[in-house]
Formats: sequence, C-alpha cells, structure tokens
Amino acid sequence: MATKAMLNRYDGVMEDEVVGHAVRKMKQLGFPRSEWEDLLQNLAIEVLAFRFRPDRCNGASRTTVLCALINHRLVSMLRARSRYQRRLEQLDLREVYEEPTELRADVRAATADLNGRQLRVACGLSEGVSVCRIARDMGCPRGTVRRLVQQICRRFESIGLDGWVR
Repeated sequence: MATKAMLNRYDGVMEDEVVGHAVRKMKQLGFPRSEWEDLLQNLAIEVLAFRFRPDRCNGASRTTVLCALINHRLVSMLRARSRYQRRLEQLDLREVYEEPTELRADVRAATADLNGRQLRVACGLSEGVSVCRIARDMGCPRGTVRRLVQQICRRFESIGLDGWVR
C-alpha cells in the first residue's frame, strides 16, 4: 500500500487513489521498492500531461482512465527493460574488460616516443578510424600510413606489447 509520505508528495498532482493504484501495480509487476519513487515521478509527469475527454472514454471516470494509463505506462517500462536486457545478452556485455594500470602505463610509454605523424596515426587507429580515412585526413598516400603503422607495430613489439599489435 502507498505510504503516507508518498501520498503527501503527490498531493495536488495525483489523487491518493491513483497513487495507491500505481504503488499496487508496481508491486504486482515486481518493480523493486527502491525504484518506486522514480517511477512515481515519471508517472506524475504523465498524469500532468493527461487531458480527460469524457466523450472518448465510453462513460469511464477520470480515475479509471488514469489507472489504465498508469497500467499501460508501467507495462511499457517493463517491456523496454526486458528488450534492453536482451540486447545486452546478445552483445555479451556482461563482463567489461578493464586493462590493468601497468598495461596502460606501458602503452603511454610506447606512444611517448612516437613522432607527430606516428602519434596521429596511432590515435586514429585507437579510435577505429580506417587507414584510408587517416591517409585522407593527413593528406598523404595510404602507403605512407601503412608504413607508419608498421613503425608503430615495431615500437610496440620492441617493448613487449605484442598483444596490442594484433
């Protein structure tokens, strides 16, 4: 059931019975209690934007229509959450790789000795830019960029960062 504090917060925005319905529906749908306050805030925005039109409601009261709106919105939120979880599983992003601090320091050391053109190529490659695009941006042939990539690879290999070259 809705707590007194929740009812007081939405006094003048949503009727007590609408807040109570929203809380019961959130509980029924399995939303964690820690999310209720945020959900109620989102629902309050929906309620404020809602304009009751009796001619389109087949005799239903304003409260009944608001409860239907809340039901629809909460179910939509659950569906969106479910789709998002499925996308994460498809991308297999459950484990995020974080490189060790020492490795970051080694990469910084390796790139510190690069000249300006090599550094520009290395930055482009680290951002996923293609060799063709780097060549176009630098105003030089692709062969020049490929030579610079080979020099960067040799530099990384010389200090034992072979894994970064592959």
